[in-house]
Amino acid sequence: MENNLQNYKNNFIIKDKTLILKINKNIYSKKIITQTTYVLLDKYYFLIDEEEKYYIVQMKKKKETNNNNNNLSISEKDANIFLDELIESSSYLDQLERTSEIRQLILEKAILSQVVDDELLELENSNKNENNLENNNN
Repeated sequence: MENNLQNYKNNFIIKDKTLILKINKNIYSKKIITQTTYVLLDKYYFLIDEEEKYYIVQMKKKKETNNNNNNLSISEKDANIFLDELIESSSYLDQLERTSEIRQLILEKAILSQVVDDELLELENSNKNENNLENNNN
């Protein structure tokens, strides 16, 4: 299949209503490709394969149940939709990774402040109960 990939224009070909894209493994991880396909699952069927240097993604349009015009032909526009989403997914996962430590710290602080608030509330209730007991005894 590597020889066939040499003929790809813009890293994709269209064959038998199937869009076949080659994605460089040095640029995009399988995780990013999987995230991208997940986002587009409502409109396309996907098959992901891999070769030494590339992931191969095959896309076919799904029939739309609420639309009488079920045009299943696929075009360069569909390739661009996938490639745009690929960049968005890459950016999103990169941002998620870079901010994970900050999010963890925020979560820890929120949990700790809730624990402190609960302990203070418990202490206040305990003091009120003690004061009520003292007042009742007097």
